[in-house]
Amino acid sequence: GAAGAGAGGRRRDQIASAATSMATTFMQGVFNPHAQQQQQQQQQQNGGGGGSATPPSYDSVTGNTPPTTGNGYGQREDNISSDDPDIRRATEFSRIEAELAEAKRREEEAEQLREAQRLSEAAELERMERVEKERTGELREKLTTRLQGRLSQFYSGAREIISDDLRQQTRLERGLDDVNAEVEDLKRRKDQLERAHVVMDAATADIGTFLASMEDNVEIPVDDLCRPSCVRSRQMLDLDARNHAISDVLYFLDRALVKGTIPLDVHLKTVRRLAKQQFMARAHLIKIQQTMAHESGDGKRSAAR
Repeated sequence: GAAGAGAGGRRRDQIASAATSMATTFMQGVFNPHAQQQQQQQQQQNGGGGGSATPPSYDSVTGNTPPTTGNGYGQREDNISSDDPDIRRATEFSRIEAELAEAKRREEEAEQLREAQRLSEAAELERMERVEKERTGELREKLTTRLQGRLSQFYSGAREIISDDLRQQTRLERGLDDVNAEVEDLKRRKDQLERAHVVMDAATADIGTFLASMEDNVEIPVDDLCRPSCVRSRQMLDLDARNHAISDVLYFLDRALVKGTIPLDVHLKTVRRLAKQQFMARAHLIKIQQTMAHESGDGKRSAAR
């Protein structure tokens, strides 16, 4: 396209140059009819008649040969043109104008072709850009969706990890409070044990001193260690001792029956007899307690009066 446009431009320049030369010659022939004859005579004098003053024709410039017909009309037209320079110039001028119009038309067609090609290239480029934008948009959408999915998974995992860490931190804080409370309790117990140890050492020293002082004393009978203050107290002491002694005998009788040491009839007779004795001892003990309580109440009322 560019080479054809360059060749057309050069050809158009040649045609324009020839048209300008022929138009100048034609105007000289119209306003000065004898100028051509004078020019021919001058050329004959200068060149010896070897040259011609006729300007170059359009066919010589463009390289085209006018068509001829078989009836001799074209030959007659050439003869008329060669005979009459004005007609020939007018004919060539009209041909030049036609060629110029044709060249202009071809140039316009070439320009239209270039414009159409440019528009086609622009449309193709626009289509490619649109396709590229659509593809880019699809890729961006897919990438966005994938990134959102991965970020959602990451955020979910991060939230779970953070929640687990917060729960562990809460448990650790509670455990720290429990440990601190336990440490304080142990410190308090340590102080108590230290004080108790001091008291225990003092009591141990007192017991050692008492035992050392008791080694030289005379042994006292067990019955003399507990002396009732009155007759009823002595009765209560005896009855209580008898009650516990009967309970011990009943226990050992049951063990003997289980082991088969005594027969059942002996066990029943002995238990019946001891149960009666224990009942009487307990009843007597309760009666003495009631009597002492009554006397004690009468004494308090008398003192109150």
